[in-house]
Amino acid sequence: MKTAREVKQRIAIDRSPIIPGGEEPLARLHARDREEEKPERQVRPGEVLIPGRDVPDLSDAEIGTKLRQSTRLEQKRSEIERLSQLVYGNAAATSATVEGIDGAMAGSVAG
Repeated sequence: MKTAREVKQRIAIDRSPIIPGGEEPLARLHARDREEEKPERQVRPGEVLIPGRDVPDLSDAEIGTKLRQSTRLEQKRSEIERLSQLVYGNAAATSATVEGIDGAMAGSVAG
């Protein structure tokens, strides 16, 4: 059976190497940190380390609100308008297509 620290190192959560006590300052710091940690508990294969949470799904209205308030999405739309102005000579040339994108699938189809 593995300790929690060994499991964390195995899945790359804890990247600090296990350093045996030595004369180096770094080794002493790591040893002190290990002493201050919570006592290790045994982890069984398949055991849940962090319990899940129940998070309710967002409604369509909540998703729409978050999309309208998204600064990243606004930046992308501005970039599309700028490129549309460069390519077509009209910033609104692609606005109908952009406004029609209402989800990931529509966005991938729009190209």
